[in-house]
Amino acid sequence: MILTGKLPVQKEVLSRLFLESASSASHKVIVHLDMDCFYAQVEMIRNPALRSVPLGVQQKYILVTCNYVARERGVTKLMSITEAKEKCPELVLVKGEDLTHYREVSYQVTELLVSYCPLVERLGFDENFMDITDLVENRLQQSETCSFKGHVYNTSISDDKAQSTHGWLLVRKLQQS
Repeated sequence: MILTGKLPVQKEVLSRLFLESASSASHKVIVHLDMDCFYAQVEMIRNPALRSVPLGVQQKYILVTCNYVARERGVTKLMSITEAKEKCPELVLVKGEDLTHYREVSYQVTELLVSYCPLVERLGFDENFMDITDLVENRLQQSETCSFKGHVYNTSISDDKAQSTHGWLLVRKLQQS
């Protein structure tokens, strides 16, 4: 199931969904962070003039990623450099074979995440997983209602109280699709 949007959720519903048997791996709250066009973002941080131009990061003869300006002009990641330049002649290419800067920024992002939650696991340079079960549990103990924005995967809601929460019909339709 995928749930998107920002919905108010009753505290007891979140407790049942995420916190009962919190020691079980199936009842953990895991956040997956995947930074889109990461190499291009690093290059735009290093050189802010690249933010407003179509930018591609090149490794050998392949475009490993590109920014949104380039995407709007038909350029996609893993495109050959020749094809990318044909689609977007004004594409600015940055050599991305030296991974030093990407590695440094990746570690900075992970350090920032660890400052909020010590249970962070890296996957490559641009992805992190965070076990925020304890953060959710603490938040639920502090407030009567909570809201969330994002995706909820592999969740089922079966009782009458849960069905009365806002967005239940949306959740059901998404579960069926």
